[in-house]
Amino acid sequence: MKQFSFIRILIIIAVIGIIATAGYLYPNHGVSLSEEFTLHKNEAVVIADTGLEVKITEFYNSPCPSGAQCIWSGIGIGFEYRFKSQVQKGVDLLQAFGYQITVIKTDYETYATLIVKKME
Repeated sequence: MKQFSFIRILIIIAVIGIIATAGYLYPNHGVSLSEEFTLHKNEAVVIADTGLEVKITEFYNSPCPSGAQCIWSGIGIGFEYRFKSQVQKGVDLLQAFGYQITVIKTDYETYATLIVKKME
């Protein structure tokens, strides 16, 4: 009987640990459309009632030196979107699967604050 109780306690502790770890790894597990949220590199969020997942895969912060001619500004955000088993990826890709993503604020190194809206 004591062994059964001990196993039961271990299972409860394991379940609590899994739930706590999931919250740590995916702190933004769900937000609503038009709700502001912040992501860091390799963090993802699921937009509630849409099934759209937004993930930041990379930050780019190598601005073009003054006086040089560059074909790209050197700053940007790598995004990955998942929707109904489809994936779209791109740097500064702000439209995907009928949704518009707006970058509210970013330092192009560690975080980006975003809003997702349904395109009209």
